[in-house]
Amino acid sequence: MTTVYLSSTFQDLKEYREEVLRYFRPLKDQFRMLNMEDYTAEDRSAYDKCMMDVRQCDLYILLLGKCYGSVARDPSDTGFNPEGYSYTELEYRMARQCGKEVWVFKASGQAVVPADADQNAFQRFWDSINGILSPRPFDAPKDLAIQVAQAVGRRFIRSERINEKLAYLCDRKIPNADFLLGRLQATTSFRRVIVRGPTPELCDNFINRLALFDLRFDERKLGNPISFDDFLSGRDYAANLQRFLLLLYGKLGIMPTAPLSLKQVFETQNSRGEIVVIALSCDAEMLEAGQIEFLKSLLLDCNQAAGGQEAYLFISLEEDPDSSDPLATEKLASEKAEILKALFPSQEQAAICVPRLEALTRKDIKDWIQERVTQDEGTAAQMMNDFFKDLPKTGITMQDAHERISFFIRKMNTNSPETAAYINLD
Repeated sequence: MTTVYLSSTFQDLKEYREEVLRYFRPLKDQFRMLNMEDYTAEDRSAYDKCMMDVRQCDLYILLLGKCYGSVARDPSDTGFNPEGYSYTELEYRMARQCGKEVWVFKASGQAVVPADADQNAFQRFWDSINGILSPRPFDAPKDLAIQVAQAVGRRFIRSERINEKLAYLCDRKIPNADFLLGRLQATTSFRRVIVRGPTPELCDNFINRLALFDLRFDERKLGNPISFDDFLSGRDYAANLQRFLLLLYGKLGIMPTAPLSLKQVFETQNSRGEIVVIALSCDAEMLEAGQIEFLKSLLLDCNQAAGGQEAYLFISLEEDPDSSDPLATEKLASEKAEILKALFPSQEQAAICVPRLEALTRKDIKDWIQERVTQDEGTAAQMMNDFFKDLPKTGITMQDAHERISFFIRKMNTNSPETAAYINLD
């Protein structure tokens, strides 16, 4: 478990802190949060408590607005803090002194945050940070939460490099951001996610990536999504559900005992300390009444069986890229889509509908290198030339990208001569 200390001035960034804490709340099994919101009256001074928590943390997150904050003072010790540093700067200095992993997020020019009177001290503090670290800008509370989520993803991937998890490749920034926003804004614990693309490969890869990096779910238990063709026969919902559950039990490694039930799925996963993640696939243009009716009933039953547990149902809609039917571009394109109205007639907003996935381009791979390996554009361009020069500019399949990225990672992990100049760039 990673212990995280959240540092900032308080009143001016209260809403921003709340969004960060809201993001970490579902991840309580992976992250232990230390933050002033949880402080209670103690014999120790605020300074002692803050410094102790910073020393205990593994990861120190600093949020900067435009306020320098309160200067730490001790009436009983006139020699205390002669430099006149604020509590926030003292926390930051302690984190650096103790060699903690430090992330800094700073309000951009578009962010609506107040400034205090001590701007000279704030500028000095900011200059001391900006000269050493690379702070990430944020515009609004939700934007900050996304920035933190992406940083957590990067941290997790780096720690798993040896297992080649990076081969899942591109973040798909816009679809991934929409998923994260939908997850933050969801009013129910059971979330439905619509994923669509011209090939099953694109949808499957994206769902597996979200499950692994954002939901901390073993992607081996997902595999390929369950297809309607595998279990749906006729209109008998109870019979269809039993066949569906038999497939789901197999994926999750649950020993089947009659009668099979969604309640047992949720109870078993809860006892394991895991969330429930289900993936269903169908041909978008062949989605018919029988499939829609099954989905309606399944959604109601899953919501009831979840009982407040966090759970996800991914619906993978595979479109025909050569079809002239406007369904692919119109019916599935927005929250007003007919498919959403059919599945969620009274709560269209309950579904997270990410933008249509497209085949990869060379730019996607270069963006990934800059996001995951090095922020230097020139170095990223050189890596593209050394390892990906024979890939086409567009239309790159996930299989080709996966193979090439896996090769690249193996070279990086083994400190091969080809990658020796690139190791530890950041």
